[in-house]
Amino acid sequence: MAQLGYLFLIFPLLTNPAALKAGVMQVFAHGLAKAGMFAAAGVLIKTSGQDTVAGLAGAVERLPVTLFAFGLSGMTLMGLPPSSGFLAKWQIIEAALAQGYWIIAIVALAGGLLAAVYVFRVLRFAFLHAPTGGTAVTVPRSLEWMAFLLGAASVLLGLRGVELMHMLGGGA
Repeated sequence: MAQLGYLFLIFPLLTNPAALKAGVMQVFAHGLAKAGMFAAAGVLIKTSGQDTVAGLAGAVERLPVTLFAFGLSGMTLMGLPPSSGFLAKWQIIEAALAQGYWIIAIVALAGGLLAAVYVFRVLRFAFLHAPTGGTAVTVPRSLEWMAFLLGAASVLLGLRGVELMHMLGGGA
């Protein structure tokens, strides 16, 4: 839900055509990243049999691809370069500052920091805590790779976002 809030930040900015393009980029970035993150979370829950963050202790040993996918998706949600989330947030901040809405720029930046908190909390448990010794269920590798493909697409779209902007009529 937090990332969808960026779309509501765009409403006061819609007099600027760049704001609409920022919103479209945010929709694509959010859709790919959240799908990748939920797919990775599903694999983690299915494998560990637990739905708590503490249940992820040591999961990196069993599911490195899944946790890499979670990290890539998290990178987009935080708005780190070169991800599509970075491009979307950059456009939102640029449109906000161009119209004098500096508070919108601050909220967009704060949202990235809050996303970092919840993404790194999960990664910390998976990487830095010792496994609890519970039984692990194996899942098909295709589930792991689907999460990876969605996370990678969310990052790679940031590298090819200019083409999306041209398709939206925002060339040059």
